Amino acid sequence: ARYPDVTGTAVRERIAAQTGRPPSEVLFGAGASELFWTFARSLLRPGTRVLLQRPAFGELAAALDAARCAVHDLTGVPQEPSPFSPEALEQRLARVGPAAVFLSHPSTPVGQPLPLDAVARAAARWSQVCFVIDESFLSLSSCFADATAVLPPNVVRVRSLTKDHALAGLRLGYLLGPPELVSRLEAGRAAWSTSSLAQAAALAALDDTATLERTRVRLLRLRRVLARNLGARGYEVAPSVAPYLVAHVGNGATVKDALLRRGILVRDCASFGMPEYVRLAARPLREQHVLLDALEECCPPARRAAP
Repeated sequence: ARYPDVTGTAVRERIAAQTGRPPSEVLFGAGASELFWTFARSLLRPGTRVLLQRPAFGELAAALDAARCAVHDLTGVPQEPSPFSPEALEQRLARVGPAAVFLSHPSTPVGQPLPLDAVARAAARWSQVCFVIDESFLSLSSCFADATAVLPPNVVRVRSLTKDHALAGLRLGYLLGPPELVSRLEAGRAAWSTSSLAQAAALAALDDTATLERTRVRLLRLRRVLARNLGARGYEVAPSVAPYLVAHVGNGATVKDALLRRGILVRDCASFGMPEYVRLAARPLREQHVLLDALEECCPPARRAAP
């Protein structure tokens, strides 16, 4: 008969203790998606100019579109994986004059790292701009130590417990930011955004750091094996620090459909502006062998650049 704690006080206090931030700088929500939608709805107005690093998480782009923001691409929608450019960030900040910048570390779907030192310097120079970093996969990447990096106060960090602990159905995530921003976000959303079960699961997950560490080691090893085996069979693979990678297959949608008919689900990257790629997760070795054999059947390396 009891309603859940409206702000997830116990969870926020546990996150605060682990991150070295006061609870007033922690917003607990129903996954990164809900936090992005709350941010866009509560803080951004129609016509607000924002910079978006693409490729980007689809729900983030949808939230900005729903808020009718004037979205400017950081470097344009890339058709090929390309490293983050601090120079391009500075140029676009000067040219666009945005209220907010949305970045990801590591990026989706490529898995490229974000140079936090360069972002910190830019945030310090552009203190009137809010820098929002999607760190949903950071804990499972080889850059996991960046989670403790100290950044300027105008940098907001969004993280996903659903990724870290395989709790996608419960929807768990949190945001780290200045107290006044967190307060505005909390006031701008409906009450009871997280259930009692979700809050209990969050507390249990946050205490289980050993499982997270073991999972990260295993997934990164499997991703390296997958990249090596794809390369050995002639497929072009972009470098990744995340537990996933993108492979060039020519027509991602066609390859996805062909693999799905074989009982294998992959993500085609057309929605990210990369229609010639598919995103592949670091799965167990047995599943990798099944994927590689099926991929060669439906998209041999010699044909991977075909339309």
